[in-house]
Amino acid sequence: MLEIKEYIAQATGLSHDVLHVHVGLALYLCARVIFQGRGGAIVSFSLIVVIALLGEMSDFVINDGVLSSREPDHLADIIGTCFWPMMLCGISLLDLRDIRVSLPATQLDRETQPRAVN
Repeated sequence: MLEIKEYIAQATGLSHDVLHVHVGLALYLCARVIFQGRGGAIVSFSLIVVIALLGEMSDFVINDGVLSSREPDHLADIIGTCFWPMMLCGISLLDLRDIRVSLPATQLDRETQPRAVN
């Protein structure tokens, strides 16, 4: 698993932190395509969290359980992977129909509105 990460990092020239952000976004968007509908955002975000945790657990096991030098990196990797999917999930859960913007009425709006009959 670590060899794959190292190969991708070297091939793309991107840092591990940037790769975590891109992988998190790509997986979230793919999951949103699969899980559409009312609960799709939460299911997709939950999937990203599980994948991030499993990935970091596998890194921990591969490194023989040594946390001394990489302990902060595990948490940073999980946050980096989940941050933007969490933001997208939160935005998709907002009910934007409740946000009303009052704009001044234009002449066209006045002409198309029904007139009150006395």
